[in-house]
Amino acid sequence: MKKVITIGVFLVFFISCKQNKKQVLYANDYEKEVYAVINEGYLPFLLVLLEEAKEYNKADKQLFEVPIPIEQIHMAKFKKYISKEYTFTKENLEKIALWEDHKLDQVLLIKNELREKLYKLREDNDAMFMKNSFENTKEYIEAVKYYFDLWEQEIGLSYTSITVPVFNVNFDKAIMHTVRHDSGHCGFGSDGWYEFEKTNGKWKMARDLLELD
Repeated sequence: MKKVITIGVFLVFFISCKQNKKQVLYANDYEKEVYAVINEGYLPFLLVLLEEAKEYNKADKQLFEVPIPIEQIHMAKFKKYISKEYTFTKENLEKIALWEDHKLDQVLLIKNELREKLYKLREDNDAMFMKNSFENTKEYIEAVKYYFDLWEQEIGLSYTSITVPVFNVNFDKAIMHTVRHDSGHCGFGSDGWYEFEKTNGKWKMARDLLELD
């Protein structure tokens, strides 16, 4: 009996050490795994989503250069999708401040300066509309046209913001939140919650979490 217990303890210790070694391995190579989830798992899926609107976009894959900050995430929903096997902390979502285009697979990064300019134009147009009794004033029409023309010229139809992926303890599953942005008049913007799994060394889309609600 003592021999059986000793073997059992050894096996538990061996498996635990093996798992810890795997966790340390990926923790030391964290950024590489983050970009692998995006390039191997998410971007091919994004291409499928954009195929129907390909003629309107300047590039097949356009991402906002800043990962979605934690204050813009519906945390109750995020925590709903994250099981106990995931290591979620505020720091997880803030490990990367800006996406680097040379680490992404043929992605056009939308710069923060451009987004701020477009958002300011839309806010100004909304304020102008609220001050006027009639929408069809010449100044308002010209301002709105300039906004939509600039959006179409610089972006096309839409771009996507994404969070830094949150991994499980074994670094073979990841969850990512995405938001697609359009100019505000065609209803193309939408939220996404996706889980990815690593199989045979490659990340693949496993499930759309919204479909499980």
